Amino acid sequence: VALRRQTSPLVQVFLDDPELLVAEEAARAIHDERGPVDALPALAARVGATPTSPPLERRALNANLRLGTPEAAGRLLTFALNEGAPRELRLEALESLALWNRPPSLDRVDGYARTYHPVPVGAVLAPRLDALLSLADSQLKTRAIEIMIAHGLQAPPDRLADLVATP
Repeated sequence: VALRRQTSPLVQVFLDDPELLVAEEAARAIHDERGPVDALPALAARVGATPTSPPLERRALNANLRLGTPEAAGRLLTFALNEGAPRELRLEALESLALWNRPPSLDRVDGYARTYHPVPVGAVLAPRLDALLSLADSQLKTRAIEIMIAHGLQAPPDRLADLVATP
């Protein structure tokens, strides 16, 4: 609590605490309100780590959007393609990638006004476009198509024909 009030980046050491409630509180301290920006990369790196919880994972996913780097986009993509991850969180990762070029001015988790500076990540997404378009879940696949459009990615015509033909 003291590190949170001081907005100290030292709070990041608690992200790996074996007690999940402590790790969640560390994630809130870093992500929410005006947390220590220097600790945001540590939170972003937690995507897909265990143990986790939906509040911790949502903040880790959103931290990647806030960072706006190619590495952050790669983490979101890897998580979204992980069939072992919870569907709703995979959808959240895909939504972040779809919004990448035009993120909302209000934070998707805590509602605070944020300024984003994302860099183009088409080069990160393009090599895994086929995996994105191969997602079996229709809602996940819809987000994958939105990502393809938002980032100007080109799929082979026969792949697009398959998408249209498959219900």
